[in-house]
Amino acid sequence: LKPLEAVRTLSDAAPAPARTLSLDGEGSLFIDRESIAIDDVVPLLQAALEEEPDTVLYLAVSDEQGPIDRIPTLLELWNRLRVAEIPIKMVGRPVQAPDS
Repeated sequence: LKPLEAVRTLSDAAPAPARTLSLDGEGSLFIDRESIAIDDVVPLLQAALEEEPDTVLYLAVSDEQGPIDRIPTLLELWNRLRVAEIPIKMVGRPVQAPDS
């Protein structure tokens, strides 16, 4: 391929499908903004990966302060995903350096 043809081929390719798993400030879980129980996360994501194996999975944790400690929920969720061998990417706001 010529360089321009290669660029066109790459830019014409459809992006991989994606699903977003999020944990809000209240400790509630969502997949693509739909509420989900922690027990249903792994089966739903496994089904999504079976249907579309190139699906990219993202985990977003809200940075808002909530009334409960969300760390136990996050650790439980992370462990379930790890045991099920579901690859997931963490996303969030970039950390800003303090003003000097």
